[in-house]
Order: sequence, then structure tokens, then C-alpha cells
Amino acid sequence: MLRKYITTAVAVTGLLAITFLFMAKSLKTWQENSWATTTGRIISSDITKSITKSTVSEMSEQRYCPAITYSYAVKDKTYESAIIDDTEEIMTFLNRQEGLKFVRQYPIGKEITVYYKKYNPQISALKITTTERPTRIAISTVLFILAVYISISALSSDKTKNDSVKSKT
Repeated sequence: MLRKYITTAVAVTGLLAITFLFMAKSLKTWQENSWATTTGRIISSDITKSITKSTVSEMSEQRYCPAITYSYAVKDKTYESAIIDDTEEIMTFLNRQEGLKFVRQYPIGKEITVYYKKYNPQISALKITTTERPTRIAISTVLFILAVYISISALSSDKTKNDSVKSKT
């Protein structure tokens, strides 16, 4: 019986250690990837036209790309960027009017909120669309609940066996 308690304690301790390490890594990653904000200003705002060949057909497609440049300062150092969102994918529009509508939100001289990486202010974006934190926290929570469930199950099954052995005698 003591052996079963030791085995259960080792298993639960292992699961809790893994959960703790996962949560610590998650917190470190979140801190490294967390965004701070500062005020910036639009330097240039235009739209460019690009022509690409469709992968489906041999026809050419016209696409319109916003070309927005902004400046911002962090700790008395000024930076410039043209990154619109944190995915760093090139934003395109099939319709010129849609592209112009987007660009008009960022006229030259407009004061804007700029998101930048706390540990690397050179990396910035006008919009934040991704996050890792909720997924990692959910996984850590599930691992913790699993560890608690295993320990309770193991201890209650031992108690039930002990009670049945006592009742037979």
C-alpha cells in the first residue's frame, strides 16, 4: 500500500513539475512577445498597384497594397516602420476602392497608437491580431486538473480497497 502512495506521489509530482515548467515557459514567451504602446505619427500613406499571375488560371490579377509608413519614439529613440499588423503579411486588396478606404484611415500627419515589442522596440505594428497566451494557459490548466484528478482517484481507490478489506475481517 505504501508503494502505491509513493507511485501516485511521484506521478502527481511529475505532472505538476511539467505543468509548472510549461507555465513558466509560457509566461517567459508571453513577456518576450508582449506588446506595449506609444504614440506615433503617419509619415506617408499611399496605395500601390501590383500585378500578379493567378496560381489557378493564367490570368493576371491586380492587387492594391497599402504603403503606410509611421514613426514613433521609445525611450527617446525614434523608429520608423511600415508594418501594419503583427502577422507581418503583406496586406492586399482586390478592389482599389477598398484599398483607398483603408489608406484614408491613416492620413499623413495623423497621430496614431503604435504597438511595439517591449524587449525589442524596433519591432512594431499598427494592429495586433495574434496572441499565444490563452492557449498556453488553457493547456497548463488542463494538465494541473489532470494531476489533481489522478491523485484523488488513486487515493480514493486505495481507501475503498482498505475499507472493503476491513469489512471482510
